[in-house]
Amino acid sequence: RSTPKPSSAASDVYKRQDLVKAFERVPHWWLVRHAVQLDYPLIVLRLSLASYKLVRTVMVGPVCSALILAVRGITAGSVLATIELRALLMPWVEAAMQAAPMACLSLYVDDLTIEAAGSAATAQRSVIRATMVFTEAVISAGMEFSPSKNVCLASKDALARRVVAALPHLAASVAAHPDPSSPAGFSSSLGAPAGRTVLSAPVSYTHLTLP
Repeated sequence: RSTPKPSSAASDVYKRQDLVKAFERVPHWWLVRHAVQLDYPLIVLRLSLASYKLVRTVMVGPVCSALILAVRGITAGSVLATIELRALLMPWVEAAMQAAPMACLSLYVDDLTIEAAGSAATAQRSVIRATMVFTEAVISAGMEFSPSKNVCLASKDALARRVVAALPHLAASVAAHPDPSSPAGFSSSLGAPAGRTVLSAPVSYTHLTLP
Protein backbone atom coordinates (compact mmCIF):
# COMPACT_ATOMS: atom_id res chain seq x y z
CA ARG A 1 0.00 0.00 0.00
CA SER A 2 1.49 3.34 -1.04
CA THR A 3 0.20 6.52 0.54
CA PRO A 4 0.38 9.84 -1.32
CA LYS A 5 2.47 12.27 0.71
CA PRO A 6 0.79 15.68 0.97
CA SER A 7 2.89 18.80 0.59
CA SER A 8 2.23 22.46 1.13
CA ALA A 9 1.35 22.80 -2.56
CA ALA A 10 -0.84 19.69 -2.82
CA SER A 11 -4.35 18.78 -1.79
CA ASP A 12 -5.20 15.30 -0.58
CA VAL A 13 -8.47 13.40 -0.23
CA TYR A 14 -9.18 10.13 1.59
CA LYS A 15 -12.44 8.24 1.03
CA ARG A 16 -13.34 5.07 2.91
CA GLN A 17 -16.02 2.48 2.11
CA ASP A 18 -16.99 -0.30 4.52
CA LEU A 19 -19.24 -3.18 3.46
CA VAL A 20 -22.15 -4.35 5.62
CA LYS A 21 -21.90 -8.07 6.54
CA ALA A 22 -19.55 -8.64 3.63
CA PHE A 23 -19.02 -12.37 4.23
CA GLU A 24 -22.71 -13.16 4.67
CA ARG A 25 -23.75 -11.30 1.49
CA VAL A 26 -21.21 -12.56 -1.04
CA PRO A 27 -23.11 -13.45 -4.25
CA HIS A 28 -22.01 -16.92 -5.34
CA TRP A 29 -22.37 -16.38 -9.07
CA TRP A 30 -20.26 -13.21 -8.97
CA LEU A 31 -17.65 -15.02 -6.88
CA VAL A 32 -17.46 -17.89 -9.39
CA ARG A 33 -17.28 -15.43 -12.28
CA HIS A 34 -14.35 -13.56 -10.74
CA ALA A 35 -12.67 -16.81 -9.64
CA VAL A 36 -12.61 -17.97 -13.27
CA GLN A 37 -11.23 -14.58 -14.31
CA LEU A 38 -8.44 -14.81 -11.71
CA ASP A 39 -7.65 -18.53 -12.31
CA TYR A 40 -8.69 -19.40 -8.77
CA PRO A 41 -8.85 -23.20 -8.24
CA LEU A 42 -12.51 -23.96 -8.86
CA ILE A 43 -12.38 -27.35 -7.14
CA VAL A 44 -11.41 -25.64 -3.90
CA LEU A 45 -14.09 -22.97 -4.38
CA ARG A 46 -16.73 -25.60 -5.12
CA LEU A 47 -15.88 -27.46 -1.91
CA SER A 48 -15.96 -24.26 0.11
CA LEU A 49 -19.35 -23.15 -1.25
CA ALA A 50 -20.80 -26.65 -0.85
CA SER A 51 -19.86 -26.70 2.83
CA TYR A 52 -21.54 -23.31 3.35
CA LYS A 53 -24.72 -24.59 1.65
CA LEU A 54 -25.24 -27.39 4.16
CA VAL A 55 -28.75 -27.11 5.56
CA ARG A 56 -29.10 -25.55 9.00
CA THR A 57 -31.72 -24.46 11.50
CA VAL A 58 -32.20 -21.51 13.81
CA MET A 59 -33.24 -22.17 17.41
CA VAL A 60 -34.62 -19.64 19.90
CA GLY A 61 -35.25 -21.38 23.19
CA PRO A 62 -37.49 -24.38 22.53
CA VAL A 63 -38.52 -23.10 19.07
CA CYS A 64 -36.70 -24.50 16.04
CA SER A 65 -37.07 -23.29 12.46
CA ALA A 66 -37.45 -25.41 9.36
CA LEU A 67 -34.36 -26.38 7.42
CA ILE A 68 -32.61 -23.35 5.90
CA LEU A 69 -30.45 -23.40 2.77
CA ALA A 70 -28.03 -20.50 2.24
CA VAL A 71 -28.10 -19.05 -1.28
CA ARG A 72 -25.38 -16.46 -0.74
CA GLY A 73 -22.46 -15.83 1.59
CA ILE A 74 -19.20 -17.55 2.54
CA THR A 75 -18.01 -19.03 5.82
CA ALA A 76 -16.65 -16.18 7.93
CA GLY A 77 -13.70 -17.36 9.98
CA SER A 78 -12.67 -20.12 7.60
CA VAL A 79 -9.18 -20.24 6.10
CA LEU A 80 -10.53 -19.49 2.62
CA ALA A 81 -13.00 -16.74 3.52
CA THR A 82 -10.68 -13.72 3.19
CA ILE A 83 -9.14 -15.16 0.00
CA GLU A 84 -12.58 -15.63 -1.54
CA LEU A 85 -13.68 -12.13 -0.53
CA ARG A 86 -10.53 -10.74 -2.09
CA ALA A 87 -11.19 -12.71 -5.29
CA LEU A 88 -14.66 -11.16 -5.40
CA LEU A 89 -13.56 -7.56 -4.79
CA MET A 90 -10.24 -7.31 -6.64
CA PRO A 91 -11.64 -7.09 -10.21
CA TRP A 92 -13.82 -4.18 -9.09
CA VAL A 93 -10.86 -2.53 -7.37
CA GLU A 94 -8.80 -2.91 -10.54
CA ALA A 95 -11.63 -1.41 -12.61
CA ALA A 96 -11.68 1.60 -10.28
CA MET A 97 -7.89 1.96 -10.58
CA GLN A 98 -8.12 1.92 -14.38
CA ALA A 99 -10.88 4.53 -14.32
CA ALA A 100 -8.88 6.80 -11.99
CA PRO A 101 -5.12 6.18 -12.47
CA MET A 102 -4.20 9.00 -10.06
CA ALA A 103 -6.07 7.35 -7.17
CA CYS A 104 -4.41 4.98 -4.70
CA LEU A 105 -6.70 2.16 -3.52
CA SER A 106 -6.05 0.09 -0.40
CA LEU A 107 -8.21 -2.97 0.31
CA TYR A 108 -8.15 -4.54 3.77
CA VAL A 109 -10.63 -7.44 3.96
CA ASP A 110 -13.93 -5.55 3.38
CA ASP A 111 -12.63 -2.02 4.01
CA LEU A 112 -11.56 0.00 0.97
CA THR A 113 -9.71 3.31 1.17
CA ILE A 114 -9.39 5.54 -1.90
CA GLU A 115 -6.75 8.28 -1.75
CA ALA A 116 -5.49 10.91 -4.17
CA ALA A 117 -3.06 13.82 -3.93
CA GLY A 118 -2.21 16.69 -6.25
CA SER A 119 -4.17 19.75 -7.24
CA ALA A 120 -7.58 20.10 -5.62
CA ALA A 121 -9.31 19.40 -8.95
CA THR A 122 -7.21 16.29 -9.63
CA ALA A 123 -7.64 14.82 -6.16
CA GLN A 124 -11.38 15.51 -6.20
CA ARG A 125 -11.91 14.06 -9.67
CA SER A 126 -9.84 10.94 -8.98
CA VAL A 127 -11.53 10.03 -5.70
CA ILE A 128 -15.01 10.65 -7.07
CA ARG A 129 -14.46 8.59 -10.20
CA ALA A 130 -12.85 5.65 -8.38
CA THR A 131 -15.60 5.67 -5.74
CA MET A 132 -18.35 5.69 -8.34
CA VAL A 133 -16.91 2.80 -10.36
CA PHE A 134 -16.30 0.61 -7.30
CA THR A 135 -19.56 1.31 -5.49
CA GLU A 136 -21.73 0.81 -8.58
CA ALA A 137 -20.16 -2.59 -9.21
CA VAL A 138 -20.59 -3.70 -5.58
CA ILE A 139 -24.19 -2.48 -5.39
CA SER A 140 -25.09 -4.17 -8.70
CA ALA A 141 -23.97 -7.45 -7.11
CA GLY A 142 -26.48 -7.03 -4.28
CA MET A 143 -24.07 -5.89 -1.56
CA GLU A 144 -24.26 -2.64 0.39
CA PHE A 145 -22.14 -0.23 2.38
CA SER A 146 -22.31 0.81 6.00
CA PRO A 147 -24.37 4.00 6.46
CA SER A 148 -22.17 5.11 9.36
CA LYS A 149 -18.63 4.09 8.34
CA ASN A 150 -18.38 5.66 4.88
CA VAL A 151 -16.38 8.83 5.44
CA CYS A 152 -14.39 11.38 3.47
CA LEU A 153 -11.34 13.23 4.76
CA ALA A 154 -9.49 16.01 2.95
CA SER A 155 -6.81 18.64 3.46
CA LYS A 156 -9.48 21.35 3.31
CA ASP A 157 -13.06 21.40 4.52
CA ALA A 158 -14.40 22.75 1.21
CA LEU A 159 -12.66 20.00 -0.77
CA ALA A 160 -14.14 17.23 1.38
CA ARG A 161 -17.59 18.76 1.05
CA ARG A 162 -17.30 18.94 -2.74
CA VAL A 163 -16.35 15.25 -2.90
CA VAL A 164 -19.30 14.23 -0.72
CA ALA A 165 -21.70 16.47 -2.67
CA ALA A 166 -20.57 14.98 -5.98
CA LEU A 167 -21.37 11.42 -4.88
CA PRO A 168 -25.10 10.86 -5.38
CA HIS A 169 -25.17 7.91 -2.99
CA LEU A 170 -24.36 10.21 -0.03
CA ALA A 171 -27.11 12.25 1.61
CA ALA A 172 -26.89 16.04 1.39
CA SER A 173 -26.56 16.56 5.14
CA VAL A 174 -22.94 16.36 6.24
CA ALA A 175 -21.45 16.30 9.74
CA ALA A 176 -17.91 17.67 10.05
CA HIS A 177 -15.45 16.18 12.51
CA PRO A 178 -12.24 18.26 12.54
CA ASP A 179 -10.49 15.75 14.80
CA PRO A 180 -9.51 12.61 12.82
CA SER A 181 -9.23 10.66 16.08
CA SER A 182 -12.94 11.09 16.82
CA PRO A 183 -15.08 7.93 16.63
CA ALA A 184 -16.87 9.19 13.52
CA GLY A 185 -13.60 10.00 11.78
CA PHE A 186 -10.94 7.94 10.09
CA SER A 187 -8.98 5.42 12.08
CA SER A 188 -5.35 6.18 12.78
CA SER A 189 -4.36 3.21 10.59
CA LEU A 190 -5.07 5.28 7.51
CA GLY A 191 -2.15 7.53 8.32
CA ALA A 192 -4.18 10.70 7.85
CA PRO A 193 -2.27 13.82 8.95
CA ALA A 194 -3.58 15.77 11.91
CA GLY A 195 -5.79 18.71 11.09
CA ARG A 196 -7.62 17.07 8.20
CA THR A 197 -11.40 17.38 8.07
CA VAL A 198 -13.56 14.28 8.28
CA LEU A 199 -17.03 14.20 6.80
CA SER A 200 -19.61 11.53 7.47
CA ALA A 201 -23.09 11.15 6.03
CA PRO A 202 -25.92 8.59 5.88
CA VAL A 203 -25.96 6.56 2.69
CA SER A 204 -28.74 6.10 0.14
CA TYR A 205 -28.06 4.30 -3.14
CA THR A 206 -31.36 5.10 -4.84
CA HIS A 207 -29.90 7.40 -7.49
CA LEU A 208 -26.43 5.96 -8.04
CA THR A 209 -25.20 6.73 -11.58
CA LEU A 210 -21.82 7.01 -13.22
CA PRO A 211 -20.66 10.57 -13.83
